Amino acid sequence: MAVVVDANLLVVLVTRDPRRPQVAARFEAWSHEGESLHAPELMPYEVANAVAGLLATGTRIDLEDLEEVWRAIRRVPVTLHRLGDGLRRCGSHSNSSAEASMTPPT
Repeated sequence: MAVVVDANLLVVLVTRDPRRPQVAARFEAWSHEGESLHAPELMPYEVANAVAGLLATGTRIDLEDLEEVWRAIRRVPVTLHRLGDGLRRCGSHSNSSAEASMTPPT
C-alpha cells in the first residue's frame, strides 16, 4: 500500500510542534506496516516555504536548528512524483482523474 504525505506532516515531524508525538507515531506505524511514502515533486518547496514562515515568526524553529531540520526532513523516505498533466486533469472535475495526474509508483 502507499501513503501520500502532505508537506505539513514533515514540518510537524521535525519541529517543536505540539502535534509532533502523534505525527511521529503515525510515521512509525506506516513504517511498521510497510507502507511506502509518496508526494508530488513540489513537496520540498512546500516544506521550505513552511519552514521559512516558521523562521520568520520565530515559531517552533530557530535559525541555528535549520540545518538539522532540513537533514531530518531529507531522511524521511518519501518518493517524489512528477505532476504530469495535473492542471488539465484537475479541471476535469473528477477526483479519480485528479489523483491519476501523478505518475504511479514504480
